[in-house]
Order: sequence, then structure tokens, then C-alpha cells
Amino acid sequence: MDYNYTENWASSSLPLRDIIVHGTTLAVHAVGVFMNFVTLCAILAIPALRKSQNIFTFSLALADFLVALCNVIALIDFLWNTVTPFSIELLPSSWMLSLLSTLAIAVHRLIVLRIDTFGSQRLVTAKRLIAVCMAMWFVVITSFTSVFRYVDSTIASYGLIPIKGTWFTPLVQSATLLLSLNGVLNPAIYWLRLTEFRRQLTKCCSRAGTNEKQSQVTVSSNVFSHAK
Repeated sequence: MDYNYTENWASSSLPLRDIIVHGTTLAVHAVGVFMNFVTLCAILAIPALRKSQNIFTFSLALADFLVALCNVIALIDFLWNTVTPFSIELLPSSWMLSLLSTLAIAVHRLIVLRIDTFGSQRLVTAKRLIAVCMAMWFVVITSFTSVFRYVDSTIASYGLIPIKGTWFTPLVQSATLLLSLNGVLNPAIYWLRLTEFRRQLTKCCSRAGTNEKQSQVTVSSNVFSHAK
């Protein structure tokens, strides 16, 4: 595939508006990478969060992490006039996986709260949820990668170029900035609105504060003992 069109974009000097938009978007995506990475580590490391109800949450955090990471790489490529093809190919499928994971969470909550409230029918199990996630990721990434390459090669064979205009570019920039906020808002919802996440966040903060106080007391006692 030919990604040389990015060279034409980066070769010209960017107007101030574009610099502000790209800089803000890069900062938001960087925060999204960090927050989703912390969420993934928390689910894997904290036993209280390794529950079946967080399997789709893990899938959503992973998809948002990839979206933010691909956008960070794409923006760095844009600013430094380089090309990283895998980030361009993986971005659409990551967006779709984020949407599907959100839908899966909603369906899972519907089954647990309305259809099989007491779990007597055993409709939702950890193995089934993992199987659904694995199938979803495999189908989406495989199909999106194949379609992306086919469309890209078709466009290149006809010598077509992306649509640009005075109204189109600001619209795309605004949409990209709004979409970038999704990767930051989702982790915030996990940690602030979900009970188990909020409880673990409080424990971590309390533990960190206690350790800091203990270290300060230890240092103070050592200083006092040496003074004697």
C-alpha cells in the first residue's frame, strides 16, 4: 500500500488552527493511552476486579487503548513526516471493537439484570464471555484489515485522492477531537461510576497515603534518634 500522501500533508507549514487541533488531540490521546493502560493493568493485577462482569470492560479498555495509541502514532507520523502503516490499518478496527465492546457490555447488563437475574439459566459464564470477545476481535480485525487493503488498493489503482475542502477538513478535525475524548471518558466512568472500580481506587489511594505517612514517620524517627 502507498501511504506517500502523508508526505504532501506534512511538507507544507501548518496553520495555527491545525497546530492547536493536532496538539490538543495528541494530548488527549496520550491521556487516553495512560488511563486505559492503567485500567488494563488494574483488571489483571487486582483479584477483586478479575470477574466475569469485567471481561467486556477489559475488551473496551483494550480497544480504547489501541485507538488512542494508533492516533498518537498517526499524529507523530504526521508531524514528523513518517509513516507507520500498521497504525493506519488497525485504527478503524479498533474503533469498531470499541463500539462493539460497549454494545456487548449493554447486552451483558440486560441479560444479568432482566433476563437471567439470579443466574439460574447460566446464560452468562466467564468462558462464554471470553469466547465472544475472542471471536469478536478475530472477525473484526481480520475483516477490517482485508477490506482496508482492498479499498486502498482500489483507490490507488484508479488514481483517486482523498476529498478535501474548506468545509471538509474542519469537520474531520472536530470529529476526530470528539472521538478522542471517548478514550478518556470511558476509563473515568470505570473508576468513578462503577462500584468495584471506585472501591479499589479508594483502597489504592488510602494505601498510598498510609505508606507515605509511614515513610515520613520512619524518616522523622531516624532523624530524631540520630539527633540524640
